[in-house]
Amino acid sequence: MTWVMLRDFSWTVDPSQTGIARLSAELTPRTRRLDINLARLVEINTLATPCPARFESHFPEARILLSYLDTPENGPLRLKPDVVRTSSHHLRHFVVESLGMAMLTAAVEASSRWHRSGSLHHLDALPIGPDKSYRKRGIKPDLLFGWPKKQLAGEARGRYRKAPSKALAENLRRLNELLTWSEYHRDHPFVMSWAYASEHGVTVDLFAPRRKPSRPASPPGKTSREARGSSVERAARSFTYQRLEVPAWLTERDNRATLDDWTSVHQLAERAQAHRHTVQETLFASAPPVEDHLVSGRRLHGAWAPLNLFGQDDRRLSFGVLDEALSPEEQGVTLRRLRRRAAEYPGTSVHIAGRLVILVSSNTRGGPWDLLADRG
Repeated sequence: MTWVMLRDFSWTVDPSQTGIARLSAELTPRTRRLDINLARLVEINTLATPCPARFESHFPEARILLSYLDTPENGPLRLKPDVVRTSSHHLRHFVVESLGMAMLTAAVEASSRWHRSGSLHHLDALPIGPDKSYRKRGIKPDLLFGWPKKQLAGEARGRYRKAPSKALAENLRRLNELLTWSEYHRDHPFVMSWAYASEHGVTVDLFAPRRKPSRPASPPGKTSREARGSSVERAARSFTYQRLEVPAWLTERDNRATLDDWTSVHQLAERAQAHRHTVQETLFASAPPVEDHLVSGRRLHGAWAPLNLFGQDDRRLSFGVLDEALSPEEQGVTLRRLRRRAAEYPGTSVHIAGRLVILVSSNTRGGPWDLLADRG
């Protein structure tokens, strides 16, 4: 499986400062490889659309994204040198930002802050308007990771450049904006990732609060509570999931006007879940039917195409939508069946989530759907 490098940055808040001056982020010694499932990369970006995506518009986007990537079976994921060096800026930006979204999910899971059996909501995909989920544009994270009694917001960024040796000013500026969002939503926990992609490889930096800070003794004349700082600062340093009271300054009208709205994170998650259902339904209705192929008895709509938009490439993308989601048991059976059939085709990656079935494979005998479909 192809891989990227994952680095951890630990950030802290200095309560005596304001703006980005209150933040510092240090690179920890831990750096490791992170395996990347290409099919899952496509699924993450499929659900990041702010309006229900039609198949005929989304499928070519997924082909462009994967056609930009060099994905050796046992080597680093990177941008294809001959393609990226002659690419237009806006297409390169699309590719690296799409990579960033998927890298956030992989990094959060690898750091044991979330498990894929939990929920994943695209907050950035919710509509903006007077009667919408967000009344106006403002500070908001991209994703919301959920599992029983816990939620974690995540912000993703992608850049075309070599990974820096330390935290950059733009990292701290965005971190400060997200901290404002966190304060506004009762100190909601969050992390941030920056993916740096180039023709040499991909490095993902995960920014998270320091988990176990040391507590200095209380200065003379201050109680221990005052010395620890406000609820916002304590939450940032300890990374707890406890819901805290909204700071007093956030109830002031002038400050409210600079933020998104008063919609709670819980309500946003519910709306994002409904939006996910709409996206999948629209994709199924707009995709061509795959004749003579069923997946665990479900009808399949979709298509496959080679990833050769920018030169010779033996990989193929198969993107399908089922008429009904598989149960966890059916999904497990389907994945095991696929792995057995794909054993002779190294580098095959698959992902099944909800009604989406995505397969990235090398040239196979017959059509790629034969690897996945039921057989009589």
